[in-house]
Amino acid sequence: MAHQPLERLHQESGETVHLAVLEGIDVVYVERFESEATLRMFSRLGRRIAAHTTSSGKCLLAFGNPDEVEAVVAAGLRRIGPRSITSSSAFHDALRKIRADGYADSVEENEKGVVSVGAPVFGHDHTCVAAVSMAGPMVRMTADRMPSYARLVRRCALEVSKGMGFLDPRREAGRADAPAGPRSGTATRPARGSAAALR
Repeated sequence: MAHQPLERLHQESGETVHLAVLEGIDVVYVERFESEATLRMFSRLGRRIAAHTTSSGKCLLAFGNPDEVEAVVAAGLRRIGPRSITSSSAFHDALRKIRADGYADSVEENEKGVVSVGAPVFGHDHTCVAAVSMAGPMVRMTADRMPSYARLVRRCALEVSKGMGFLDPRREAGRADAPAGPRSGTATRPARGSAAALR
């Protein structure tokens, strides 16, 4: 279900793209298209990464169950990359901004020189079930290009969400500029096994 939208995002951006789900305090990549550029981000399916340091992880937490956020904070916001968020208050502020914007970014929060931007994927019941992200080197994914990357990633995530039966009431009402999906995390996330339906 996510394969074709992810492939289009990969072709449009030329960067590495992922589909990720939350497992405990980590994100796990369940689908991937790797950039063909010489300078690129390397990743592997099944890899576990601290959720608070990635754009996909922050999306899953921002739009997911508040209990999952508290579990991540309680486990300790470790410094993984040079710009990892390590303060609980700063992390909660970041999640609020993500809910307002409809997407997340991660600039050297997980790895030096690597930038990513991610957007949430919602199921038919408006539960955030996964996240789409694009990642690449800072020399290509510069600050001035982030708005265009964010639009591409959000469009891809919405396409996957629609394939899952999701309908955004704000978009149905004609507010195309509104963030895709619910603004607050109140739903219970399905078990990871359901992520197989995304592929």
